[in-house]
Amino acid sequence: MIQDESILEFQKEFLGEAGYLLEQCEESFLNLEKSKDKAGELGKIYRVIHTFKGAGAAVGFHDLAEFAHVIEDGLSILRVYPKLLTSEMVTILLKVSDALKKRVEVLSHGQAESWDNVELLKEIEELREVLREKSESRSSESVYANSDQILAAEDKVDQRISRSSEMNTTVKIDTERIDQVLDSVGELVVIKSQLINETQDYASQNLKLSGIISLLDRTIRDLQDRALGMRMMPMRGVFLKLQRIVRDLSVKLNKQVEFIIDGEDVEMDRTMVEMMGDPLMHLVRNSLDHGIEKKEARMNNGKSEKGRISIAARISGGRVVIEIKDDGAGLHREKIIQKAVANKMIKFDADAHLLSDQEVFQMIFAPGFSTAEKVTDISGRGVGLDVVKSSIEKLRGNISIESVFGQGTTFRISLPMTTTITDGLLVHIHDHPLILPIDTVIELVDTGKVSIENIKTKGKFLNNRGTIIPLVDLRNIFGRLGSQNSESSAVVIVQSAGKPTALVVDCVLGQTQVVQKPLNQYFSGRVGLGGAAILGDGRVALVVDVESLTPNLASYEMSGVA
Repeated sequence: MIQDESILEFQKEFLGEAGYLLEQCEESFLNLEKSKDKAGELGKIYRVIHTFKGAGAAVGFHDLAEFAHVIEDGLSILRVYPKLLTSEMVTILLKVSDALKKRVEVLSHGQAESWDNVELLKEIEELREVLREKSESRSSESVYANSDQILAAEDKVDQRISRSSEMNTTVKIDTERIDQVLDSVGELVVIKSQLINETQDYASQNLKLSGIISLLDRTIRDLQDRALGMRMMPMRGVFLKLQRIVRDLSVKLNKQVEFIIDGEDVEMDRTMVEMMGDPLMHLVRNSLDHGIEKKEARMNNGKSEKGRISIAARISGGRVVIEIKDDGAGLHREKIIQKAVANKMIKFDADAHLLSDQEVFQMIFAPGFSTAEKVTDISGRGVGLDVVKSSIEKLRGNISIESVFGQGTTFRISLPMTTTITDGLLVHIHDHPLILPIDTVIELVDTGKVSIENIKTKGKFLNNRGTIIPLVDLRNIFGRLGSQNSESSAVVIVQSAGKPTALVVDCVLGQTQVVQKPLNQYFSGRVGLGGAAILGDGRVALVVDVESLTPNLASYEMSGVA
């Protein structure tokens, strides 16, 4: 009985390590076609497969071990003769990676059904025979020379790994435990706010108590940052999956594409990284299918045969910005307008000429909207893009589009780094508290020192040191929160959808830190609302979704500013 339990524990440990190794090795599989050091990449893959063969057999996973043994034979030849590697061979190796991942996942869930990998094994064995025939035609001297070079290179890699392991130690922790810690930290933030609120009168008269409260505030903020850091993970995994999608789809569509990745080390909340996988996949697939033209069309337009798609992530103003850019055909403004008229999204064609390019391009996010003449599972900018936008908005993000017809398109996504604990600016509307996310706030403006201009048919704008900024009166948007507009007002300039917007409120109370909670079905999807939080005095405050305000300026009546 004890022996059986030990084997189960060893199997669990092996599967966890196997999944991690395959994720780490994914980049090597994808780099085989473009890396100059093919022998090095093949060496990394060989080590992983060798681990599957030896450790898999040791813990009782004999099907994995036998499968890995067949693959290892072919890789041992390729490591010596990396120039024999072809695109077809890379395709088979990618199938191997997928098969191993699926099998590890099945075994991790305790399922022990037989593994149907006969067809893939046939492909691998045929590949192995081809490699043996080609390698036998090479001289033995070349074999020994290349083998010595590979072994020397592997020794260097092993030395680097050894030095790295001496310097860094890691402990695997279940993500559920991390979430529990973060929930406790969130409760601690609420308690801290309540404590500060209850003791503010005493603290102002007692310097020692004031110092203790300040120290408590700093310590809890530091604990919050460290707890959030445990949930953060880089975008690398998602970007590598996109690289695989581009590789497979380019072969299917017979399009040569260069896929460029930048900023894969930028970190976000783990949950947000996982939720962004599908939206980014839709955007990349559409860029490749609808954006990048066929080779003949590109050459006729004076472009290179090979298309170019890039994805880049960066930190900007406390938010993560992700850009997907292609050098393809771009968006056709007139076609979008014609489709919008046909779908009755706008009344008359003439009305569309009053819209900006951004307003026109945003129409492609409407459900079922597509300008593709022939719609397939991947064709047309409109396939799945409504889901893309709704998914991004659920994460308190926004998406904008820049496109030049005939030159290419850029999708720009802006997201918060985390959606749990929020630093915000506390404001009042009709004596009701609202919270503006602090990472969106640019400056506070004294209404007595700026001029407000009313532009006919466009609403009111703020002239702030010569810069004309759209003005949105939150007292009109959230008019049901209380009584009529008060005579006093304050203006907060925020960064919304990449552009400044001036928000009018009754008054600004100061900065606060809250644990943001999602809204129920009644409030979900309401323009301007992103969540709710409990303040230190026990009141519930709504968190304003600043990013949703700018695209809807035309629907607001911007008046009543004193």
